[in-house]
Amino acid sequence: MISFSAGDVIKSYSVTSVLLNAMAAHKDLNFFVPEKTASHKVKKAAREVKQILSEIFQRQEIPPVLDKHRVFLEFPGAVTITDVKMSSDLQECTVFFLPFANINAEKTLLYFEAAAPAIRKVFAKKSVFRMVPNFRFELDSNFFIIDRIEELLKKNTMGTEVFGLKGEE
Repeated sequence: MISFSAGDVIKSYSVTSVLLNAMAAHKDLNFFVPEKTASHKVKKAAREVKQILSEIFQRQEIPPVLDKHRVFLEFPGAVTITDVKMSSDLQECTVFFLPFANINAEKTLLYFEAAAPAIRKVFAKKSVFRMVPNFRFELDSNFFIIDRIEELLKKNTMGTEVFGLKGEE
């Protein structure tokens, strides 16, 4: 029979709690702490933002804007909004987008960065939000990653590239 004294249990508990707290505080080991998921209210607001922005972009309701070099930029064309992330207070909104194949992604991103205030103004007229969020636009890189994985699988060199082995060509 194994017996423990009260001191042994306290020592093991304190060491465990110290280790868990240290791991949770370390950024590289955050996988031990579950991420906070967005509340129902935040998810609903994100869906609403995505729908309204899709309508605005589809109808091209945003006027031409000036960039930082005082050059007029026009709406680049069709884009797909892939995701919308909202802050918990609904004040900040990150919009992930993907331009269609024949549209330059960098020019589209520059346009959205310059047009963010105009987009916010058009959005305010169409939404029922009390406070209109500040928009930040980012190019959705997930699709480029998927394309790269498919390309590597087609070449059948993924294992050699990932593990640094020399492949047969």
